Amino acid sequence: MTCSLEYNQILADGDYDFITNKLIAEAAELAQKPGSHRYGWLLRDLQRNIIAGLVAFHTWEWFYIDLFWVNKDHRRQGWGGRLLASVEAKAKELNCVGLHTWTQSWQAPEFFSRFGYEKYYRLSDIPRGHMRYGYRKFLADA
Repeated sequence: MTCSLEYNQILADGDYDFITNKLIAEAAELAQKPGSHRYGWLLRDLQRNIIAGLVAFHTWEWFYIDLFWVNKDHRRQGWGGRLLASVEAKAKELNCVGLHTWTQSWQAPEFFSRFGYEKYYRLSDIPRGHMRYGYRKFLADA
């Protein structure tokens, strides 16, 4: 078989989706569990502007919190905690074992600790001078 190796700084959406879908399908077959499903939560103000959002994936009986953002003007008002509680409720509804996420040292990692998440991983110098943390929370009913 003759092949050609290409380097692309940015993959076309179709190529990225092709690789992602192949990997998910193969992993689902090997794990004998269904693939991944994406869920999203948005918080909007009265003008319908998004002021907070969270994207999570339900994969293999776990929820992975992929994206989690609250507008600077709305932080420390309880919105992040409400979003997190809503995600946890969905995870419990789906009988998940738990939830996990990644965060950086400049992104307020103590936020997750306040809600019962355990820091289980730390990677130094990503980027240099900063840390990347893995947090997880097991659900009691799992």
